[in-house]
Amino acid sequence: MDGRVDNEDLCCDNFVYERDFATNLVNQANALDDEQRFSIVSFATESSFRVPNGAAGLADAASATTYLNNNFVYSGGWTNTGDAIAQCHASLAQSSRLGKVMVLLTDGQPTRGDDRYSNGAKQEHRDFAATKADAAKNDGVTLIPVIVNTGHANPTFLRSLGSDPGMMVEVDQFSALDATLNSVLALMQCTAGQTQSPTIQKSPTKSPSFSPTISPTPLPTKSPVTTPAPT
Repeated sequence: MDGRVDNEDLCCDNFVYERDFATNLVNQANALDDEQRFSIVSFATESSFRVPNGAAGLADAASATTYLNNNFVYSGGWTNTGDAIAQCHASLAQSSRLGKVMVLLTDGQPTRGDDRYSNGAKQEHRDFAATKADAAKNDGVTLIPVIVNTGHANPTFLRSLGSDPGMMVEVDQFSALDATLNSVLALMQCTAGQTQSPTIQKSPTKSPSFSPTISPTPLPTKSPVTTPAPT
């Protein structure tokens, strides 16, 4: 997501839905506990630390939402899920607090990651992402996939990246993301504040009554994924 554009020049409505979901998630998570800290990593062909800027670490909610509203821009490309998970893990490792949560927001399966192989929907890139997810989970991070499944997402695989099969939240269009906020926040609260697994885990799949104004992005997917990571 190199380069900077004004908000009016954002590529498409789908990206705006993603940005707004991430902003609302940070704000509402912070309202639950004002001592939470956040990291944002975006990824397409490459993954990048966005908050804090350029390095692993954690920042307050104001820093995260300021970046999302003023600097977060669209970048097309492949989907480097594994590197993004690894960078989020590196940021969360900066904290000594328990209850570390990673929210993985994506609309596509991994198509890049293992440098030994060319880009594309290859098993090696999925294996690379799974290895990075396992490393984070083994380090005590709860991983919650939030999937926009417009036909390219491979939800069975992405579900396997989560800490529990019941933790994946799935919608079928970008405009439905905000309708999942309560479900995602409930999962975050259960995993960050309790030792027991949540007893109800919603994965809404029905879209709301309105539709996005443009068609979903074709492969290779843009996947500008934000991962607010309260600790």
